[in-house]
Amino acid sequence: MGAAAAAGLFFGLSWSLRFTRWSTVAYFLWYCADRLLLRSSTYARQSLWFYGTLLFLACTLILWVLSRESTRAYLEEYVG
Repeated sequence: MGAAAAAGLFFGLSWSLRFTRWSTVAYFLWYCADRLLLRSSTYARQSLWFYGTLLFLACTLILWVLSRESTRAYLEEYVG
């Protein structure tokens, strides 16, 4: 999913913005579900908040960058 999103954004494909947003949200939800439901080791429980916060900040950064006017202008230049 990440490679398809990166390639789509690089080449300015029309579906890439929407795909990257949904992929980011899906990955965040998958990670949270995986950590909360499937991991039972001591290390996983101890590192949950650190990695959860780190992932939340990374996802927020990705979504913020995708919402910028310069990103939209870049994609509209190719799709336009």
